[in-house]
Amino acid sequence: SAHLGAEEIESVIDIVRTTAEAEVAAVFKECGPDVWTVSLRSKRHIDVSATAAALGGGGHRFASGYTAYGDRDLVVAALRAALD
Repeated sequence: SAHLGAEEIESVIDIVRTTAEAEVAAVFKECGPDVWTVSLRSKRHIDVSATAAALGGGGHRFASGYTAYGDRDLVVAALRAALD
């Protein structure tokens, strides 16, 4: 992502969300060593604001986010656990 602007990076989540198989899309952006901003989007059935709130963030039913700390595998595992 070193060659992409902030707007281009943000647009990635909308591309991911349009896939037929995905109810929830997440984009992880590393903004410092072991510091991540996580953007969540959902289509119809999952309230990602509840997931984001459980992980210290917030937002709207279909578009939310939070900041996470740790290595990539830990951050992804925490999101997967919160979605279960």
